[in-house]
Amino acid sequence: MFLNLLKPEAKQLFMEFAYSLAHEDGNFAESEKTMMAAYQQEMGVTFDYEHVPKDVHGLVQTMAETLTLQEKKIAFFELVGLAMADSDYSTEERNALKELAQALGMTETYSQSCEKLLEEYFVLQKKLTAAVLG
Repeated sequence: MFLNLLKPEAKQLFMEFAYSLAHEDGNFAESEKTMMAAYQQEMGVTFDYEHVPKDVHGLVQTMAETLTLQEKKIAFFELVGLAMADSDYSTEERNALKELAQALGMTETYSQSCEKLLEEYFVLQKKLTAAVLG
């Protein structure tokens, strides 16, 4: 939704973290693959899915040091959406995002707000799909 606002370096870093996060629970689900493709299209970037995902913990510090406050909020929001996309918001994903939130200076309130808004968004998305395609 907001990824086009990221600068080029932040876009590539976001894609690397998203790819690694999607593998965190050991299941790179079709819904996550679909979202990764949508991210590339939205940002106008390409990403090589052939390499081994990086350790998300190692990417956390780089994101904290590189991104602006607005980019941190955008990236965090979108990454929560990715983790929730397969309807299996795993403990591994939650822990990785909790670590990222702390490193980026995101409050617990912001984190909870992201989750709530995304839950509402996914419900609305299903209703829209049913109304138009059902």
